[in-house]
Amino acid sequence: MYFLYFDESGNPGHDPVQRFFTLAALAARAEHCLSIQQRLVDLKLKFFPTVQPHEIEIKGRNLIHGKGFFENVRLETREAILQEIYGLLESKPLRLFVTVLDKSHPALQRLGLLPDDVYRYAYKNLIQRVDLFLSKEASLGLVFIDSMASSIRNDLKDARLVNFHREYLQEVERSGRETSVVEYPVFVQGQFFAAIQLADVCAYQIFHAFQTTPDASGLEELNPRGERGLKIVLRMLQRSSGLERLP
Repeated sequence: MYFLYFDESGNPGHDPVQRFFTLAALAARAEHCLSIQQRLVDLKLKFFPTVQPHEIEIKGRNLIHGKGFFENVRLETREAILQEIYGLLESKPLRLFVTVLDKSHPALQRLGLLPDDVYRYAYKNLIQRVDLFLSKEASLGLVFIDSMASSIRNDLKDARLVNFHREYLQEVERSGRETSVVEYPVFVQGQFFAAIQLADVCAYQIFHAFQTTPDASGLEELNPRGERGLKIVLRMLQRSSGLERLP
């Protein structure tokens, strides 16, 4: 069985600065998840021995640019943490799937999509491709999503994601196909789940790569500087045939 950890990067709404929206799914076999969890806990304790591991939520943007928890953490320390995270990603047989939406594309502009529409479009594309992967692996998969539930408004966002998932399952049923995705997604607090945090790092790396090289036509063109971390993430995508840019 696979556990599938979903996270996003970028703004699904209109934003003249953020041209792209990315949604990533990190797929890990259930039997590997405990060791992934322990590795990330050990990493946090190594660099921040006086802080409870669950009080440190690793997010790609914050870690790379010194935001949030990492605002006052030295660049050298943040770089060292990143290198260990990339080493963890490289050491495990993980699969990575990413859907990238170019919100500036004329086809999407003409549709006048709202943020929910953008997320629905990305989610259905991603879950369909993950479902196909599970079918080929003859394995079931359970989706975990970083919950937004900190207010009534964000509770409603989680509810909308459930609706997107339900719509996909209903479409599969109407088509007469079978799905390998188990029931509905499980919403979790990201700071307690290592693989959610790793998915966030991957999602941000791809988001940042497209923002930097928007005209890239292949994986190799997304990393013109040959950065190690991005190279590892792109290798995971290549192994999974996991990248799709829409539309």
